[in-house]
Amino acid sequence: MDESSVGRQRALLAAGNLAVDGVTAEVVGALQARGIRSILLRGPAIGRWLYTNGEESPRTYDDLDLLIPPGDAEGGERALEALGFINWFEALAPDEKVAHASEWRREASAV
Repeated sequence: MDESSVGRQRALLAAGNLAVDGVTAEVVGALQARGIRSILLRGPAIGRWLYTNGEESPRTYDDLDLLIPPGDAEGGERALEALGFINWFEALAPDEKVAHASEWRREASAV
């Protein structure tokens, strides 16, 4: 791959990551507005630490993982719904529940 192709590829990866970062900021802001603390487990928060191995190229990510206190789960769900997200697991298998995790998606969103 020539240098210009590598540069374009890196730019596309960085643009995708920035889109996810924007959604992350939106979600964390909505949680904070409800007084819900969260910890980001993916993306730029730990990407360099876990994935670079000394390489300079950006690593792509297409989702985000947030931890919130169990007692704030209902408020977190309401915050996500207000942003247009749906509980993907619940939509696919309404009778199956996982107590410790859920996957939320939004149409036309980076995440």
